[in-house]
Amino acid sequence: MTDSEKRIIPRMRLEEDPNEGMLARLKAKVKKDPAVVLGMTGWTGIVGYALYNVRNRKTPLGLYLIHTRVAAQVFAMGSMVSVVCYKIFQHSTKTSHQKELSDIGSKST
Repeated sequence: MTDSEKRIIPRMRLEEDPNEGMLARLKAKVKKDPAVVLGMTGWTGIVGYALYNVRNRKTPLGLYLIHTRVAAQVFAMGSMVSVVCYKIFQHSTKTSHQKELSDIGSKST
């Protein structure tokens, strides 16, 4: 293999398995960070609902599309913020619980 061919072939990251399918990678992503999937699902649902009801609108189309975009962004950002707050709460309770356990252990000795 020449040097130019080596530059063309992309390097795989160490954590990626070439035999792993796309569905397995999606499942791993959901387990690692569910906020992304929740935000994408909600965004798709809001946009789909808005497109379904586009005939029944009482506002001009441009304003309707702006409202749809804002609603979808609010849902996506809200889901991400709520997951981050949950992780912060989970981390703070875990560290405070560990601190209480270490205090109890030091008092008993």
